[in-house]
Amino acid sequence: MDLKLPSKKACREDNVPNEALKLCRTLVAPYITKLFNTCIRLDYHAAAFRKAITVILPKASKPSYDRLNSW
Repeated sequence: MDLKLPSKKACREDNVPNEALKLCRTLVAPYITKLFNTCIRLDYHAAAFRKAITVILPKASKPSYDRLNSW
């Protein structure tokens, strides 16, 4: 878990206070790891992980992006 969570800040969407996450991280981390690994093994993707933003980064050495392989 992120060790840099700010204390006394608003909860995220899960409504779990940052202080609680900090206090239980060593206890909870193995279970979270097992949960994520099982989701990957079963090819299950939670709705929160299905949304993504894709950004195309142009290559500096390419003068033109008219061709598909230029990207």
